[in-house]
Amino acid sequence: HRDHWFPGSVVEIIENNKSDENDKADGSGVNTKVRVHFDNYSSKWDETYSIDHFMEGRVQPLYSHASPRAKPTEFAVHHRFTDRTSRLSNLFGQSFYVQCYNDWSTARAGAQILGQASRFLRLSMDKGGPIDKSETPERQAKVTRLYERTQAVISDLIDLLIDVDREYVQYALGVAPDPNANPSMKVERFRNPGFDATAISASLVQQVNGLIHRLPFEVRVCTIDATLGGRSDEEVAFPFS
Repeated sequence: HRDHWFPGSVVEIIENNKSDENDKADGSGVNTKVRVHFDNYSSKWDETYSIDHFMEGRVQPLYSHASPRAKPTEFAVHHRFTDRTSRLSNLFGQSFYVQCYNDWSTARAGAQILGQASRFLRLSMDKGGPIDKSETPERQAKVTRLYERTQAVISDLIDLLIDVDREYVQYALGVAPDPNANPSMKVERFRNPGFDATAISASLVQQVNGLIHRLPFEVRVCTIDATLGGRSDEEVAFPFS
């Protein structure tokens, strides 16, 4: 980019059936492009590349021209509540930061975020201040049960994400038998050219969806200047898989 090389990752595959005059479609009439996000940069600097760009050498194998950035990516985590009547969102509680290294999978990064978030889900033992007459023993017991269930689900999600991340690395490096490996591809230690993460990702999505809906909150990703949301194109659900 502008005579400089930057490490990044493909975050979206774009397939268009119609090509404009500047694009070349393959034999199937489909013009395929990819959107690349550069490490440690805002998404506004994302670039879209076509197959021609790869052929021309404008996109090179990761770290072949640029060294990996040792500095981890830092996420600011905010607690947000949306009023059901006014539909207005407000931030509450103490915001905190989570550091995720660039070579982590989204599964491992998700486990890190959930692990840090769980530390802020604590039952307050402070009984000082005005007395809330609505705080009946039944209500307190309900809150306690909700807290315990939430912590249990978070623990199960973290275990699942870490286990799948470990499998992913072992299969990709060929240090463990890959049950989904193509028999025609030769697998050597630290080299698995036929590795395909589709089956692992599909299984993880199914298992995560079976747990994530049991949480009393959502984990969403947004830009630093859109913490209150408002538009659907400003944020997305965190891609745990």
